[in-house]
Amino acid sequence: GMSKQQHYWYVPSENDAANAPLAFWTNGGPGCSGLLGAFTEQGPFLTKSADGTLTKNPYAWNRNVNFIFIEQPCGVGFSYSTASDTTADYKANDASAAEDNYNLIQAFLVRFPQFAKNPLYLTSESYGGHYLPTLSKFIVDKNTEAKNPKLNFKGFAVGNHATTEYSITPAMLATYWGHQVIPATL
Repeated sequence: GMSKQQHYWYVPSENDAANAPLAFWTNGGPGCSGLLGAFTEQGPFLTKSADGTLTKNPYAWNRNVNFIFIEQPCGVGFSYSTASDTTADYKANDASAAEDNYNLIQAFLVRFPQFAKNPLYLTSESYGGHYLPTLSKFIVDKNTEAKNPKLNFKGFAVGNHATTEYSITPAMLATYWGHQVIPATL
């Protein structure tokens, strides 16, 4: 609803921002701030030092993509509710997160209409293995309904997806063992 205030951080592409694709990023969790990815993974700056000093990330994804880091669902990070009773706004599931994120993308394109034609991608990690397929289907369904502005949706990417119980801790341990980071006995 209108009481949900979802925070995002828009970082323009360093190369041809007017024509570069849009990529929305959310961390997984569920309930992990998108700014984690922004400041420790693929954002323009990294906070690697103990004093919080920022350093330029040579692998920043915004070198070629307009990147939007989002904090969702409502109540995560700087996203908040203005409702007098916030209980409903702070309850979320995959379906409500998809609807809220779809609304955020539509609102972003109202604010920045020059990007409506650009290819749109969704990116995430971990619990994003749930968030992004759900949001992708929501976008495709809404595009088919043609009641809202059609999104130029091209696809999604999820790293280290947490889609099953096995894909979380057991798969991580198997990977560690497979790369000889931990002994088989552990």
